[in-house]
Amino acid sequence: MDFETRFNELSSKPKDEELLQDLITLQEESLTENDADVYLKTSHLLFDTYVNLGDYDLAASLFFSILKENRFEAYKTVLEIIDKLVGLLLKTEDFVQLESLLKLRERYLTSNSLQQLMQKFYMAVCQEGQKQYLEAIQTLESITDNISNNNLVSKYLKLSMLYIKIKQFDPAKAAFERAKVFDKTMKNEMFYLVASDMAFYDKNYEEAMKQFQAFFIKTKVKSRYLDRFIYISIELGKLGEAWHFYKQYLPKIMSSASKNYRMQYYQAGLVLANKVNDIDEVANLHERILGLDSNSSDIIDSFDGIKTLLSFASSKIKFKTRREVILETYRVLASLSNFERLLYLFPSMDGLVLYTFKKGLLIEKTLTLQQYHNTILEEIINQDLIFHLFTKEEVLKQVDYLTNALFIENQYTSILAYKISSLQLTDGYMITFIEKDRQFDYINRLLQTTKSILDEKLSIQKLIDHHETLHRLSERLLSMKGFGLFRIEDGLLFLQNTLSKQLLEIEKDFIPFEEFQSKIEGPMIYIDDLLRKDHLEINYHKPSEKCLLSIDIWQVEQCIYLLMEDITHEIKNTETLSLLAHLTETYALNTLHALRKNIEAMKEASSLMKFWIQGMNRVILTRQERHKMIEHLRNLIHTSARSHIICLALDEEEGLLLHCTSTDKRVHQRITKEVVEGMNVYFHQNAHIYAGLSVKVGGIILQKNMAFDEILNNIDKTKMIEPDEFDLVYYDKTIITQESKNQMLLDQFQDFISYRTMPLVFSEIVNLLTKKIEGYETHIDPYFIHGTTNEYHKMIHSYHLEKEHFQLNFQTVINHLVKLENETQHTVKMMIDIPLIVLEDFKTVEELTKRLKRYKLDVELVTFKLNHLYQSKEAIESIRYLKEKGCKIAYQLSIYDAIKLVIESPSLVDYVLIDFNEYNESTSKLFDLMNQYRKIQVITININSSEQLSSMMAFKLYQAMGPVLMTITFDELLAKLK
Repeated sequence: MDFETRFNELSSKPKDEELLQDLITLQEESLTENDADVYLKTSHLLFDTYVNLGDYDLAASLFFSILKENRFEAYKTVLEIIDKLVGLLLKTEDFVQLESLLKLRERYLTSNSLQQLMQKFYMAVCQEGQKQYLEAIQTLESITDNISNNNLVSKYLKLSMLYIKIKQFDPAKAAFERAKVFDKTMKNEMFYLVASDMAFYDKNYEEAMKQFQAFFIKTKVKSRYLDRFIYISIELGKLGEAWHFYKQYLPKIMSSASKNYRMQYYQAGLVLANKVNDIDEVANLHERILGLDSNSSDIIDSFDGIKTLLSFASSKIKFKTRREVILETYRVLASLSNFERLLYLFPSMDGLVLYTFKKGLLIEKTLTLQQYHNTILEEIINQDLIFHLFTKEEVLKQVDYLTNALFIENQYTSILAYKISSLQLTDGYMITFIEKDRQFDYINRLLQTTKSILDEKLSIQKLIDHHETLHRLSERLLSMKGFGLFRIEDGLLFLQNTLSKQLLEIEKDFIPFEEFQSKIEGPMIYIDDLLRKDHLEINYHKPSEKCLLSIDIWQVEQCIYLLMEDITHEIKNTETLSLLAHLTETYALNTLHALRKNIEAMKEASSLMKFWIQGMNRVILTRQERHKMIEHLRNLIHTSARSHIICLALDEEEGLLLHCTSTDKRVHQRITKEVVEGMNVYFHQNAHIYAGLSVKVGGIILQKNMAFDEILNNIDKTKMIEPDEFDLVYYDKTIITQESKNQMLLDQFQDFISYRTMPLVFSEIVNLLTKKIEGYETHIDPYFIHGTTNEYHKMIHSYHLEKEHFQLNFQTVINHLVKLENETQHTVKMMIDIPLIVLEDFKTVEELTKRLKRYKLDVELVTFKLNHLYQSKEAIESIRYLKEKGCKIAYQLSIYDAIKLVIESPSLVDYVLIDFNEYNESTSKLFDLMNQYRKIQVITININSSEQLSSMMAFKLYQAMGPVLMTITFDELLAKLK
């Protein structure tokens, strides 16, 4: 009898156990004989028989194996199998398997709107089942409203349920009301279930029960959402009714196809069993729940993972460093499978650098020879194979670099190492540790593809780095010579180097050429004019002043290049020569030209000191007042320096430059002290004229062959360093080291910006009365900083990056708050520093509250902390706005400033942070006064011991923060709340 006849006979039989064995035999034989048509029809009938007998796992396994082995390639055939399998997994609610299947289904979707719609509904159900509530909401909200009324009702009722899950009741109610628009009579029974859920979360348990009973009466399927009855009954204290209901419906639930409904019912039953102290039922339920735990999904085919990697490989992301390339590549790789350990290893001057990928970050560690000697890492480097596979047996012979002991049996089934090359040279090794070998082939394909991507991207990164190094050198050369480089292309003027931006006082990378034209004084210059010239000079209006620009012009292909130099100073030199002569004659001072000659003529080491007059009032002094002040400064320097003076010159900034024979720092310190003290007395005696002025002194030891311009530049850098009283600041290794460290910290901050996140730690704010944690203050994690946090914040200040730093910090806090709410169902209060530059920009402040709203976060979760009493009109307006929107405001102040604040502006403050060291008997009355303002809470900071905590109680101050309390990372916080 041929296969077709046998199949026709079997298809007419009842779908029972007897048919099952005959179908399996026919399926195997038709496969052996390559009869694809009978094999396909037999597989469908076998699938239906498994489903009819309730053996859903075998039915799913049958179709999954057909898909994995690529038995069929025809579009309609494959899609029919997928859709049938999707229907089964929706029924069993096996969301892990369903997710991998939906990813495969995506490749077979046409532009058919119904197909696209059902795919989104399926994905939303899948995401909800895996508690990815935000993703499910985003998927449903992406479905437009041009669908049937029934589908719209399903969409908005499901949205309402999801918003309740993440405790966002306003959007939940809005979605519920929206669903009513499309089903005014509420025929859909799910209306009553959603109404019950909303009443439950409003703690109106009687109403919740009433609505659930209405749902239960109307629904045809009596095995769905029964956990709700149990939870509501527990809250109403009706444990007997709940227990009777639980026992009554347990047999029906246990035979249900849906794993999800069984899981929900068992979990509710477990809570109830604990309430009624039924120990046996608790044990039974634990066993049932463990039996339902989802297994990891099958890899249906490796194409999806390879497609993701290839998509990343083709992306035009520009990476600055090797670390960035590896980090972003590993982030993509880690999203496709689970790796017990994912490493990147490369040699350095100090040993081996090991990058360990963990939780989306690369943790860097340098291993010395002693640390990696005789370990698996040394074996990988010594063998130097393109691909090195350690099998389970070979792993046991290797030493783990973490423990310096042999690997434990059954710890890893294999370890894979791939040599990564860039520009035909070995760059390093990608290493991964695999715990289970079930997906070995898939993982190996992913890693082979990743190796190729790393080879290419690291080569490109090296080439880019090489070209950028050449670019930086050329830019530095142009900047040293005082030239700004510009390019005109497509009607735009591109500013090619840093000096070009400084020259025109523009921060943008490009501007319309018309904007440049509009600021030219005199005859208008057009692009056509530039094509006919190789040099011109123009008068240009910068925002701060008018200047004269000298421009060299040349053309490359379709671009015009301009090399500009500001020659205003050279022209003005001749105009101001008489004025400088007058000043130098008046004060008996040398010119900079004379000073330069003196320094270049010196055959022995000497020193240069610079004296600045500082203070805002300096700019409003009359010429006569400035002359008197500088004359007094000159006399003090002459008196103090005496025989050490070689030359005393007037700097362009009206500072005085003292060229000294002595290189003895004690002599310099004496001169500094005497001059500063003398000028302070002079300023005090003439306070009506010179109030707010002070003298700053910098110094540099001069060596042979030092360029004069370099000397002046370096001594000017000392102006930025804050000295101790009367101290002289030297340009020495400390400043050079600090410049280098600042650059390193700046690079690190740029990395944070490119990753769009900042590593934070969270300091507990504890209530000593309730023993509860009332919130956390956020700080940058010192573990990730190349230096101290103090150095990091000084760098942020010196580069004027306070605004950018705050924005990144704020976004990181928002991301953490969202994740905490979604994964722990907890709301956590955070305190974050807000700088003055942000408060004075009202648009930025408005955006802060809008951003919180966009992420659906309660504004009261964020407290903005100020470190000063800001008096500017703009800052106060911003603080008022934040308060009106519901944000909390904290100030970290001295006790005296705090009292002034709470008396004058109590409505603008919620918390005051005061150092513990300010607590003493003389200030106790001030704290008593502070406590009268009940709405303002005092938080004591810098608590270093339990004894200090006890002392606080005596002052009736109960909120504390400091080293004695815990500071934790976000991962630790997340684990703690879970």
